Amino acid sequence: MVDGTYTTYLMSGLVFLFVFIILYALLAKTKVLGDNSFMNSFLALIASILFVLVPNMRKYTISITPWVVVLAVVLFFILLILGFAKGNLEEVMKTPALAIIVVVSLIAIFVVAGIYVFGGYLSMLTPLNNTGLSQTSIDVKNTIFHPAVMGAIILFIVAAIVAYVLNKK
Repeated sequence: MVDGTYTTYLMSGLVFLFVFIILYALLAKTKVLGDNSFMNSFLALIASILFVLVPNMRKYTISITPWVVVLAVVLFFILLILGFAKGNLEEVMKTPALAIIVVVSLIAIFVVAGIYVFGGYLSMLTPLNNTGLSQTSIDVKNTIFHPAVMGAIILFIVAAIVAYVLNKK
C-alpha cells in the first residue's frame, strides 16, 4: 500500500530530476555561461533544490509536466500523420503555422497551470478583494488600481506602441 508521504517523496524526486535535466540541457545548449559544465550543473542543482523546497514551484511543475508530455505525444502523432500524407516530413516541420500552434499551446499550458497554482494569491490582488491583506498592502493596491494611475499606465502603453509602429518604418 502506498502512503501519502512516499508519493510526496517520489514526486519531489521526479520534480528535482525533471528541473535539473531540463535546466542543465538548456544551459549547456544555449551556452549562456560559456562551456563551463560545472557552473551549468551547479546552477541547475540550485534551481532544482529550490523547485523541491518551495511547495508552489513544485506544484506548478507537477501541473505542467503531464500536459507538456501530452502535447509532445499529440504533436508526434500529428507530424507522423502529416508526414505520411505529404510524403516529406521535413516540409511539414518547416511550416511556420505548426511552430505558432506549438508555441501558443505551450503558453496556454503555462498560463492555465499558473492560474491553477497561484490563483489564490492572484485573487488577493484584485481591486475588490482585501481579505488577508495588511493595511499597507491595501493602501498600495488601492494606489495602483486608482483610475488616474491605471489611466497613466494605459496611456504609457499606447504611447509605446505608437512610438514602436512609427519608428519601425
